[in-house]
Amino acid sequence: MYNELPIGLTMAFAEHPEALNAFSRLSEKEQQQIIIRAYAVQSSAEMKAIIKGLEGR
Repeated sequence: MYNELPIGLTMAFAEHPEALNAFSRLSEKEQQQIIIRAYAVQSSAEMKAIIKGLEGR
């Protein structure tokens, strides 16, 4: 599963381990939704929004 992560999401998880912890607690379907969103990211602000959403879980 983790080999599917976009590089930007991987880098964001390295900087925000609490977001990675939240991601790991999600169901596989929820994780896939996050991965799909991350592949569509066009800016750092969009990636930050994904990470912030995870940190809030």
